[in-house]
Amino acid sequence: MSERGTTATIPVKNGRVSEAVIRAVADAAEVDPADMTPLYDIIDPDALDRLFRPTSSVTREVESSINFTMAGCEVVVSDNRTVSATLLSQVEA
Repeated sequence: MSERGTTATIPVKNGRVSEAVIRAVADAAEVDPADMTPLYDIIDPDALDRLFRPTSSVTREVESSINFTMAGCEVVVSDNRTVSATLLSQVEA
C-alpha cells in the first residue's frame, strides 16, 4: 500500500519543462538534484520539452499530460506547463 506525501508544484512560465521536473522532484523528495538518477535515464528530456513547448495563441482541443515515476515521486506534467511531483512513501501493513 502506498501513501502520498509532500507535493511540489512548479508552473513553467519560461524555460524548459524538463528543468521544472528536476526542481519539483528534488523539492518533493527533499534531495539535492545532483543525487538523483538523471532525468534522461527515465524519459527523454528533449522530447518532453518539445511536447510541452508553448504554442503561439493556438488553443489545443485536447488536454494532455504525462505521468511517470522518478526518485520515489509521481510526476505529472500538464499541457498548461505545470509540473507536480508527489512523494510516494511505503506504509507497512
